[in-house]
Amino acid sequence: MKTALTTISKKHRIVIAVLIALGIAGGAAILLTDKPKPAGDGHGHAEAHAHEDGHDHNEGHEEGEHADEVAKGPHGGELMTEGDFALEIKLAEEGGKAHFQVWFFDKGKPLPADAAKVTIALTRPNGDQQNIAMAAAKDGQISTEAIAEPHVFEAVIEARTAKEPYLFNHSLQEGKIAMSDAQIKAAGILVENATSSSVKSSLQLPGEIRFNENRTAHVVPRVAGVVESVSADLGQRVRKGQVLAVISSASVSEQRSELQAASKRLTLARTTYEREKKLWEEKIS
Repeated sequence: MKTALTTISKKHRIVIAVLIALGIAGGAAILLTDKPKPAGDGHGHAEAHAHEDGHDHNEGHEEGEHADEVAKGPHGGELMTEGDFALEIKLAEEGGKAHFQVWFFDKGKPLPADAAKVTIALTRPNGDQQNIAMAAAKDGQISTEAIAEPHVFEAVIEARTAKEPYLFNHSLQEGKIAMSDAQIKAAGILVENATSSSVKSSLQLPGEIRFNENRTAHVVPRVAGVVESVSADLGQRVRKGQVLAVISSASVSEQRSELQAASKRLTLARTTYEREKKLWEEKIS
């Protein structure tokens, strides 16, 4: 019995020793393993590097949150820099006309107006291109021609100094409203390509159709009476002497009777005159 207990105790001590050795080895391995490095440049400087390159600090913000943030110059225009050279551009309106204005800087210090020769190439959304020349004015330069509306275009600015040329890209979307697909769908806006078609439109208005007064003659009877018949319709073209209507008039009948009586008296007077004239010539009376 004593031998069995002694044997079991030895086995337990061996197992315990093995477990302790394994625990010590695992702990040492954990302590000697490198700590996880933060995401970034791989050297534990992710945050500093993010602010140095000027891009990673936008992570975590909504897309386009800083899209409209541009560097501003002392004149309120967009400031574009390449090395020590900087160019500020601004579209200013005066007297109803818009002109480009540019200023130059070297290491942040203003340069004279003739420090560079500037040309601006505009590209409109429809593909039209326009080259704008600049001329010296005060402490900067101004475009020699007005910039027509709409002020929506992409511009390439070329500035040639005595040392080297510089190229800058400038974009202007004045009055442009950007909408997402969800906003367009919610607003019920339908976008289609423009095509040629016939447009039919009608407009109902009250009116009156009348004859041309310059080519219309108003015919009225000279005597009162009853119209027995009409030989022409309203608006019909007629000629001189054409019978238009037959009127039965009592006054006309009376005048006709008087005319007949007067005609008879005239005939009698002429007969009497001729007879008396003949007797006078014959010395009879």
